[in-house]
Amino acid sequence: MLRSGTVIRLHELYASGKSIREIARITGHSRNTVRKYLRANGIPEPRYGKKRGSKLDPFKPLLDEYMAQGIFNCEVLKHLLRERGYTGGITLIKDYVKPHRPPKQIPAVQRYETKPGYQAQVDWKICEYIDLNGVVRKIPVFAMVLGYSRAMYIEFTKRCDIHSFLRCMVNAL
Repeated sequence: MLRSGTVIRLHELYASGKSIREIARITGHSRNTVRKYLRANGIPEPRYGKKRGSKLDPFKPLLDEYMAQGIFNCEVLKHLLRERGYTGGITLIKDYVKPHRPPKQIPAVQRYETKPGYQAQVDWKICEYIDLNGVVRKIPVFAMVLGYSRAMYIEFTKRCDIHSFLRCMVNAL
């Protein structure tokens, strides 16, 4: 579809006495395109072909029934429709079911709550830092989080061994 400015230019070239073949050579459009826009009064409307029916059309009421029953799995729907004589593919079913499918709900996660002073969780983490010479170094970090208040204690250590772990636990408590 040509823009209105281009169509106006085609009419101006034609009005100045240029032939359709010459206009096609100047503008780079085919002769048939130039002829079509010169014959039309203004910008021609695009012609669309007749809408064809889908192989799924006779089965849409049946699909609606299945979806009302809560069946949204397209493989299952295809199998059920094949039993009724459906010969189309699964993509038609997917395209029809998608807007009708209920939105996914995020499952609720119950938060694990404890009484004050009842639980703490500990873990090690390896962090990286850049020293004064620009060298990337790794350092172990001990972390403890209290279950009730979510208060956190961290301590940087030289190694991840049992002696460092016990010392960090005592310091955290």
